[in-house]
Amino acid sequence: MAEFEPGLASDVLGRCEFFRDFDGEVVAEIASRSTERLFDPGEVVFEEGDKALNLYVVETGRIGLMLSLPNGHEIKVLDEGPGEPFGWTSLSDPGRYVATARCLRETALVEVPVSVLEEIIERDPRHGVKLMRRIASAGVAWIADLRMQLTAALD
Repeated sequence: MAEFEPGLASDVLGRCEFFRDFDGEVVAEIASRSTERLFDPGEVVFEEGDKALNLYVVETGRIGLMLSLPNGHEIKVLDEGPGEPFGWTSLSDPGRYVATARCLRETALVEVPVSVLEEIIERDPRHGVKLMRRIASAGVAWIADLRMQLTAALD
């Protein structure tokens, strides 16, 4: 079984880069309205193309983000571990996940409803600016990593 201690959501979110500059009370509010979930190895958290309703942060374990190829295969384009967020396309239009999230081992996740983040952003837009900057940085890093993977695959 994966190491899983219910009630750690606030600590996990507090260490997550996306919420680094958020006030402690705001992180605690997000955590209190989030769900901690445990997944088995190979279990799918969400599928590419699903409506994106949640942002996730890895508590323990590992997540592989997989892209489907036209030939029916899939490739792992990202590997996320403890404290790392994924599913951040939930905060963008058109609100669909662009990859499939599959657990690489037993994994505990904090599932943050986008509706909670939207309420907090509406209340204080400064949190929205911080979050969008982090998402933009994550997108740039993801593209750079994907470029390296594609270059290596073509060599």
